Amino acid sequence: MRAIDTEIPPGSKAVIYARVSSAAQIKRGDGIGSQMTRCRE
Repeated sequence: MRAIDTEIPPGSKAVIYARVSSAAQIKRGDGIGSQMTRCRE
């Protein structure tokens, strides 16, 4: 996943949709907690 450098206007809102499809994702460290952290960065 690639970060996009853009300015976000004050008061803007967003929705984060994170999910885990398989046990393999969890084993790789791509669980819900990890995904939410990356999305909030």
